[in-house]
Amino acid sequence: MAHAAFSQTTPRERRLERTTTDLWEGRVTEVIQACTDLGTQCSEAQDAATYFTNNAARMRYDQYRAEDYLISSGTVESS
Repeated sequence: MAHAAFSQTTPRERRLERTTTDLWEGRVTEVIQACTDLGTQCSEAQDAATYFTNNAARMRYDQYRAEDYLISSGTVESS
């Protein structure tokens, strides 16, 4: 989504960093809003907003980390 929405490297990297931080901290609503805002100019952003909306309940990474759950795919991929 960031690659489609931002042609310049600096804004794209800022968006990726902010989105990653927001997801890590459990701010899925903010990510959805940011994608929705970009969705007017970028269909990939609207698709991302739909994806995050549909999967928000599964993306409570802050809560999962607080309960010491593994949230990476490495365990599954290694098996």
